[in-house]
Order: sequence, then C-alpha cells, then structure tokens
Amino acid sequence: MTAAVLAFASLVAFYGHALTFAWFGLVALLHAVEFGRRVPRAVARRALALSALAALPSLAAIAAWVNEPAFLDRRSGDGPVDGNEFSFLPGLDTLRHWMSHSFDAWADGSGRWTAIVFFAIATVFVVLRIFGRAPERSAIAALPPLPARAPLAAPLPSFAPELTLLATFLAYLFAPLTYGIVAPINWRYLPVALLLLPALGPRIPLPRITQLALAVACIGVTALAAANWRAGFAFTDAEMGELDDVLARTEPGHRLAGLCYAPFSDATGLPSFMHAHQYYQARIGGLAYFTFAEFPMAPVRLRAGTLSRRLPAGFEWNPGLYDHSKFGDDFDYWLVRGKPPDGLFAAAPPSGAAPPEVLFAGPNWTLYGRRAPR
Repeated sequence: MTAAVLAFASLVAFYGHALTFAWFGLVALLHAVEFGRRVPRAVARRALALSALAALPSLAAIAAWVNEPAFLDRRSGDGPVDGNEFSFLPGLDTLRHWMSHSFDAWADGSGRWTAIVFFAIATVFVVLRIFGRAPERSAIAALPPLPARAPLAAPLPSFAPELTLLATFLAYLFAPLTYGIVAPINWRYLPVALLLLPALGPRIPLPRITQLALAVACIGVTALAAANWRAGFAFTDAEMGELDDVLARTEPGHRLAGLCYAPFSDATGLPSFMHAHQYYQARIGGLAYFTFAEFPMAPVRLRAGTLSRRLPAGFEWNPGLYDHSKFGDDFDYWLVRGKPPDGLFAAAPPSGAAPPEVLFAGPNWTLYGRRAPR
C-alpha cells in the first residue's frame, strides 16, 4: 500500500511539473543515502525495494515521454528551433541577481524589507543552533533496534534536512538555465532553498518563551510579505483592466487565440499578461492558445487535429509571428492586448472567410470574433 501511494504521488509530480519531479528525485536519493546508513540492513533493504517499486510508474512515464517522436522533434511551427540542448550560466552570475529570483518581485522595492527581516530571523535560528546542545551520541546509540516493518517512534537524527537545503541551493547555482526553449530552470530553485532555511535551526527543544518569540517573528514577516503581495496584486489587477467584460462576450466551446502586444506589467516588470487569454479556457470553457500543451516536449499535448498546423516557436512572446492567412481558420476568437499592427486580419485565411469583427473594444483589450459561426 505504501509503495502504491508513493508511486501515484511520483506520477502526479512528474505530470504536474518535470522540474518539481527532478527535485523530489534528488531529495529522495539524498534521504536514501543518509538514512540507509543509520538503520538496520533489513529496514534499508525493504525501504529500497519499496522505493524502487514506487519509482516504476514515473520511470515508465518518462520513458514513454522521451520516446514520443514529438519530444525530439527539432521543429516548431514553420521553422527550426535551437534543439534540445542545455545552456548554463556561471554560478556567480546567477547569484548576482538572487534578489530578483526571490524577494524583489515588485518594482517598488517592497520585497527588500521582507528580505532583511527574513534573514534576520534566519540568523537567529542559526545562532540558536550554534549555542544549543546537540543530542548526545550515547543517547543516539541507545536507540532500540528498528524492526523491518514497524513505523519509527521518533525521527532519526540525521543531516538529511541540511543536505536537502545544500543540494537545492547548488541546483540554483549550477543547474541549467535553459533547455531548448524552456527557461528559466535553475532560478526556480532559490525560493525552495529559502523555504528550507529552518533546517539550519536548533536540533534540540527550545524554551517555550523562545518558541513563542520565534513564532511571532515568523508570523510577522509573513504578514509583511502578504501586505506587499496584496498591494502588488491589486495594482496588477487594475492593470488587467476590463478582461471580465471581454470574457462576457464569448461563448464556450470555441477556440481563442491570445495576441499579447503589451504583456509587461508596471508593477513587476514581468510579462504578467502573456497568458491572460487562458482565463477563457478556465472560466468559459474552450481552447485558449497559446498553451503549453502545444510544446513538443510537453507530457500532455493537444489532441491531433486541434490546430491545422503548429504556430511558430516563441509565438506567445512575439505575436507578430501570427499570420492570419495561415492560421485564421483555426480560431473563432482573437483576444488582443495592446495595439495590434495594421492589417492584422487583412489577408484571408485558406477558407476565404471574411475578416473577424470587433466584439469588444476597451483601453486594454480588444476582442475579435468570427463573423459567421462554424
């Protein structure tokens, strides 16, 4: 039963996000090595067998994914991409921008105060560990023998949490930045490493008053971060504009193309609106394109025949790659943010259909729709 639950969890992790799956796999290996040398051989052998059994479904999924012809397809849309090669940045170059990879999400610099308070609390944790008394070796040696099937009465003393933190931080520094057209990769591991910093805290019980003080400090920094993010989300929501009114003009069950000529937010400096067209798929129901399911390397892809042909790689970053004369018959709606180029729908699609009409026009969004229903 344990192996079945773990197998299902690993399969969900793989299909949820390959980078998360890779991190869990790395952590599992670290824990296997660290705990394997601290338990009786019978316990270690049984755990290894269950782990190997639990790994089989996700390994089979990876094998099926990699052997799919589309995974190694070096084309996307009409042209070649750079292939499936990894690219790396020196660790020091990555580290120079650590704030933008973690706390400095908002352009107003509010995250810097959160970072200062956060690391002040983390320093307290480390100091308490340094001056705290480690468990006596004799107490560890006196632990009763562990039967092969019984659950542990208490966690085994080990350095698995610290090793997990170290491995995650090294992944941030030295993992690849890109794989083909997938980026960034390694930057995403820094927030995970920061979440693991309590692993450097005390290894012994603390006095109740110390626990209370640390709890209040942690809640305080969380409240500070929440206030910053609430303000940022409110600003971004205002920038989102009249999207609700746009969606009210659409019907479910159709195909919508997102053409985002103004993807960047003043609040973050990031392309926060690049995937806003996906609200059509989430709220109304239908296909909203661009979608990650179109990527050749995605484990979950669009059903064959959904689009007559793949749009060019990088289409979501550069909507100018959309050619109505080639792709016009694939969509019923076109959701445009920003000012589109003149003559966007001037060329007729292969069917010769008339240009779409404006269904909604606002300061941020313009919705075009097919003149005649399918």
